[in-house]
Amino acid sequence: PIAAATWFCGECETICLADIDADGRIGFTDLNQLLDQYQAVGQGFSADLDGDADVDFADLYLLLGAFNQPC
Repeated sequence: PIAAATWFCGECETICLADIDADGRIGFTDLNQLLDQYQAVGQGFSADLDGDADVDFADLYLLLGAFNQPC
């Protein structure tokens, strides 16, 4: 599943995908959740930001690109 904060539209939607905990900011909690799921393979991981059924560097890259941004 994709983070609950994805209901935003436009440019913010890409940033909000990285808001894994849906608290309105991309921060350390989101990073910790991604790292906890890092290298996981399969459907249903909240940290699979690019939707390719694994949590890898591409997802980390997306999160770090949005880090410390509001949703």
